Amino acid sequence: MDPLTNAFANNLYSIKEVTQDSLKSILEHCIANPSPENLWTLSRFIQLAPASVLKPNIDKISKLTIPNRQKMLSASFASSHLIMRSDEIGQTDAYKWVKSMPWPTNPLHASYIYNIIARPSFCSSLPTIWSLLQSSNGMIQKHAAGAIAKSAKSPANFLRRVLATITPDSPPDVQRLDIQNPTPTLVRGLILIAGCLTQHQISASEYSKPLLAVISTVPNTKSEKDTAILAQELLSRVIVQQPSAFHTTDFYSPALVQIRQNNLSPTFLQAILAVFGLSAVRKFVVPLIQRWIDSVKTSLSYLEVIAPYSGFLPPQVQIEIHSALIELLKKKPYDRRLIDIISLYMENSHPSESPYFSTFIEIIKEYHGETSIMSFLHPLFEPKSEPVRHPHRKVMIVPQIEMKEAFVQAEVPKRNIIIQCDVKRDIRPISQPKSAFAVQTSKSEIEKPNFVTAAEKIASIKEKKVEPEPEIDIDIDINMDSPDNTDDDSDE
Repeated sequence: MDPLTNAFANNLYSIKEVTQDSLKSILEHCIANPSPENLWTLSRFIQLAPASVLKPNIDKISKLTIPNRQKMLSASFASSHLIMRSDEIGQTDAYKWVKSMPWPTNPLHASYIYNIIARPSFCSSLPTIWSLLQSSNGMIQKHAAGAIAKSAKSPANFLRRVLATITPDSPPDVQRLDIQNPTPTLVRGLILIAGCLTQHQISASEYSKPLLAVISTVPNTKSEKDTAILAQELLSRVIVQQPSAFHTTDFYSPALVQIRQNNLSPTFLQAILAVFGLSAVRKFVVPLIQRWIDSVKTSLSYLEVIAPYSGFLPPQVQIEIHSALIELLKKKPYDRRLIDIISLYMENSHPSESPYFSTFIEIIKEYHGETSIMSFLHPLFEPKSEPVRHPHRKVMIVPQIEMKEAFVQAEVPKRNIIIQCDVKRDIRPISQPKSAFAVQTSKSEIEKPNFVTAAEKIASIKEKKVEPEPEIDIDIDINMDSPDNTDDDSDE
């Protein structure tokens, strides 16, 4: 076998772009010297090459990598990436190469290759992948779960089946997987599969029932504790995506089961606070504070999660937390994470400044990141003063007329003039018209109203050189509206 060294792997990952010339060059090197280093480089080139660059060279690459799959791990990985890219491009040879694939005997290498070539069209050609899901090695199990999730032809339905298999109380309309009495290790693998399919929408209850059943079970072995942690983290992701769907769900009882076993995930605690807010702080967090203070080293993650809510804790509880954290900081004065947590507690101290604030400042003076911490705590050094108020604000009396006009936008006085014209059919010119207005002919003589301006009518009459005497009957109604008071109008 030819595993990658760290230095060589870093060089490979530094390759970001593949051109036609660079791919041709590495192919020539591999044909001349099919060494593991050259084949690993070719594998990276296959991953990154655009389809237009890779497609003309697929036959050459296959003749180079497929015969060497059993000899070198690098050739096996290069062949796997070639199968994946060929399937994306639409090459029909990809399925044939999968069927003849010699799988590595090392389960870790096999899980990597399974994860590379996993496709719904290849699921029947991956016979041993479910056996890798029962491995006690977390990395093998993770890659096997990812490969199984990628191979699902109907991902949403497969997700429902996986979740139903975790618990015996499955929904009647969901068909369970053909797995009887799954072990804690296999349950962990099923949770990993579900975690790879969360982008597909299913009901929140299909997540909560099986996962809360796992969390509510008292974990005794390491495998059971790992499974419970994964269940908490997966449920936390779902809670954050759909918080309103869990407002009536009881998370406190399952969480207490894990707390008694020192197995509560901080992510799960954060999700509970995201759903229930201050209610969770008062009902769930406050009774546990003393437990976390007594074991501040191992419970620092929980104290970090509740730091934004610390201002709502009882003042005496806040002081106890500050004291425990400052004592820990004296032993670890250069722990940046601990300094950030204490800074957050100091900033949220309520109703008054923490008595340990000056001690905290003295400790971090020796820390190289003092400037950034001080800028974060700047509002505590220079708090904003209250705005200056009028000295006679309690005895000020606003005149009634000002109170009446307060918060009312000023309006410009308006006077509207309405002019109604009833003109005979034979319209005659008006001497020196000052403006143009609409003229409507009588409806009794024509079927539809005909609107014409006075200026247009005058122009047409002048063309005919007719100068009749004006006969116009005009009714003018003048309506003068003003927002001013009647008294003011009368004065005018």
